[in-house]
Amino acid sequence: MESLAYVTDVSYLMCATRLFDTFLSETTQFLFLMVPRAIGDTQPVPLRALFEASSRNEAITLAASARALEISHLPVVARIQFLREAFELDFAIPSDDLEGMVHIAHIGRCVLPDHQDSFHLRLDDRGEVVGKEKMSSPFPTKISRDNVRWAIDSYERSARSIAEAVFTQVLKQSDHPAVQHLLKGSTSMLEVV
Repeated sequence: MESLAYVTDVSYLMCATRLFDTFLSETTQFLFLMVPRAIGDTQPVPLRALFEASSRNEAITLAASARALEISHLPVVARIQFLREAFELDFAIPSDDLEGMVHIAHIGRCVLPDHQDSFHLRLDDRGEVVGKEKMSSPFPTKISRDNVRWAIDSYERSARSIAEAVFTQVLKQSDHPAVQHLLKGSTSMLEVV
């Protein structure tokens, strides 16, 4: 039962992290498309992309995609800071949420290697595959249900804050009913079992 709880917690945590990561990437690309100058004057655009693009807009789309991909490789806190600076967005994310995101990213980097090398496989003297567990604990990276709940809540608060800044400061659409519905919605009803 401990194994199932651990795998479930890791799955929830990694899923929440991946969703937030995707939100940041898609938001960055969207903003580059809305504000192409933010891609940067010194950002190289491959000559092939310019020749293959059927229009100026397609060339901008290619450049925005490439730059958003580049930004996606930064740590999460740097990505959030990039959104603030490049697009002059004013939003607040509590420092404990930012510190927690760094901690959750660290957990993510530890969890995957934990289980990639858990067993040592070899052929025995009879030519049969045998395995031996390499570590004393099958769950060396401790994850609690509280980590999972915190991650979901923190990512939600952060995404909501960034989305609100995009809607109000870039799109100037804070009063639209769909925006209001999104900003009032919550994942707090989700039960982590």
